[in-house]
Amino acid sequence: MSQPNESQIDYWNGRAGEKWAAMQISLDRMLSPAMAKLAECVGPISGKRILDIGCGTGETCAVWMEGGADVTGIDVSAPMLAVAAKRTAGKAKIVEADASTWMGEAPFDIAVSRFGVMFSAYFANNLIAMVSFLSRPVPFEIKRRRLFYVNSIDW
Repeated sequence: MSQPNESQIDYWNGRAGEKWAAMQISLDRMLSPAMAKLAECVGPISGKRILDIGCGTGETCAVWMEGGADVTGIDVSAPMLAVAAKRTAGKAKIVEADASTWMGEAPFDIAVSRFGVMFSAYFANNLIAMVSFLSRPVPFEIKRRRLFYVNSIDW
């Protein structure tokens, strides 16, 4: 039986993930307006436990760490996570897994996704589930039930 996101996992572990990893600097620059909007929405994060869903090459993890957060970044792309691990120098927990099935081991104050959740095979259902933590169980515990997601409409 295949995983729900198998095609996305294969895609991001192939040429696409390698290309994004290689182009990390220019892609971070291009996506900086979305990152600024996301950081604005999230607000102060010092001392917070953040789950960064679809963390990719770690730009978002680095921003949260600079703000004083304890960060766990999760993504399916090994090539991109290799860059994230270097960028965060062991200061963030970097997890290679599918966020829609991952069973986290600790509660989080805030769940964020710059764009990562949109690549899920069940994007709409996963986003609704993450936004409505109180009415539907998710595979990881969120203490304050906060999710922030930025899409192209927001910026």
